[in-house]
Amino acid sequence: ALIALYAIVRAPYQWRYRPRHKKARLFHVRESVLISFVTICWWGSSAVFIFSARLDFATLPLPGWLRMGGACIMLAGILYFWRVHHFLGSHWSPALELNELHTLVDTGPYMRIRHPMYTAIWISIIGQSILCANWVVAAAACGSFLLLCVFRIPDEERMLASELGQQYGDYIRRTGRILPRIRPPAE
Repeated sequence: ALIALYAIVRAPYQWRYRPRHKKARLFHVRESVLISFVTICWWGSSAVFIFSARLDFATLPLPGWLRMGGACIMLAGILYFWRVHHFLGSHWSPALELNELHTLVDTGPYMRIRHPMYTAIWISIIGQSILCANWVVAAAACGSFLLLCVFRIPDEERMLASELGQQYGDYIRRTGRILPRIRPPAE
């Protein structure tokens, strides 16, 4: 049910997305491969876990209350995912691209974190890993998404920095990449 809810949150933005009127698009075969890899590893391993007994060997003996805590964490990640989409609005796209009149989004979840969409996904993955209590599902989801973040976030930041210049540089100095800054930047 939580996996379906995750897809339901994304669906309206996917339906409204139009590839026209884009100023810049960074397309790498690597990005398509990484997104496909995350989909196969995260959602594929989840489907195998849910609909078969093939991954039972990797199930960990976590108590029910802890697994329900994982469900709550995953739900919190999904709700945060929805909030991030809401604030990003028409700037959301499935690929790394900029709108014709691209502006910096620095309100709501973007006030303290540059990439809260990735933060929301990490929260969901951690919650699902606890809920499933299966180290194969957890390793597939965490490993594939970490790989995507390692390559995609720097590309995204270079693209935004080249478009928004000093404004984005200032934004980088006052925000954290995936987690909020612990200390404010030194002046």
